Amino acid sequence: MRCLHTLGAAAWLLFLGGTASFSQEGGAPPQLKAEAAQGLVDLNLASKAQLMTLPGFDEALAQKVIDGRPYASKSQIIKKEVVPSDIFYKVMDRTTIDMKALAASLKAKEQSSFQEETAKIPASVKKIKTRSGLIYQDLVVGTGRGVLSDHKVRVDYTGWLKDGTKFDSSLDRGKPIVFTVGRGEVIRGWEEGILTMKVGGKRRLTIPPALGYGKKGAGSKIPPDSTLIFDIELLDAQP
Repeated sequence: MRCLHTLGAAAWLLFLGGTASFSQEGGAPPQLKAEAAQGLVDLNLASKAQLMTLPGFDEALAQKVIDGRPYASKSQIIKKEVVPSDIFYKVMDRTTIDMKALAASLKAKEQSSFQEETAKIPASVKKIKTRSGLIYQDLVVGTGRGVLSDHKVRVDYTGWLKDGTKFDSSLDRGKPIVFTVGRGEVIRGWEEGILTMKVGGKRRLTIPPALGYGKKGAGSKIPPDSTLIFDIELLDAQP
């Protein structure tokens, strides 16, 4: 089903599929200290020195583990070919992954990325609010074919909640969304927001709940009554 369909279930990316950076220096967080007391080393949060306490880990291997972060499971350290299997199986029972800490780090990374993208928008780019409550900003004005109802369009997009949490992106999948305008295949905010675009254009849409998923929300990623923010790029439009 389409990830933006007003009736369908959302096909979100796995939350742990992004990238994150973790501190390598300084004091360990409380959960890491507790794990250290149990002899456990967190693969996502441990410093280089802490990783080097594991049997078979030298400085180069510890750095390789840090560079390969994040890991959603301990087995990923083998799947990513970070640690030789013979060494990993020796230390498997001495390692751990704090999923709550990982999720918090990923969310902070996403929010920082959203803030960076927002900061790139020039002050001269006006916000236009329509009667329905939709707000849009033209980041790049397209010069190609204009969109009409019943056109089949191909669009790349990234969607965030108001707090900057990313919930979906066609760019991460490498596969734009394709839909027919005016057929109710996407949320109302998209239907309205794309109609005044031309191919090649990039636009930021701020969509109020009434034009998005309303009081029901969508799946586990979009809570009820959520304002949605999308950066969309119109790649093609055909009658």
